[in-house]
Amino acid sequence: MFYTAKIFKSDDMYSVEFPDVPLAITCGETIEICKKYAAEVLWLALEEVTLGHMELPECKTMPDEKKGLYAIEVDAKMATALAIHEAKKGLRSSVIAKRMEMTQQAYQRIENPKSNLTVGMLERFAKAVGKKLEINFV
Repeated sequence: MFYTAKIFKSDDMYSVEFPDVPLAITCGETIEICKKYAAEVLWLALEEVTLGHMELPECKTMPDEKKGLYAIEVDAKMATALAIHEAKKGLRSSVIAKRMEMTQQAYQRIENPKSNLTVGMLERFAKAVGKKLEINFV
């Protein structure tokens, strides 16, 4: 999973914006530093999705480095948190926690993108929301 960052020269710095994630902007001294900062600001913007403050943006802009458009990969933990967020739509956390036979506080750790989740925990979550867990290596 990736989003495309537009990196362009602005005075003596490079500026970064994500055409499909409007609030994710940053800058840096080099393109390489910008890519690093872009990944960090993308994490912060997508964290708002996991908190329910915004909808998951669709990536419509395709990378083209000749045009200053760079693919920025979404961290695996964030991608997992986003998948969980999308899979649980329409279900309350308390209902999912009950189905998983755990406290609501324990369940909230599952939704946290900083959590280290096991495959077993992801399987339990999938069953609780009526889904099947599928893992792909691309």
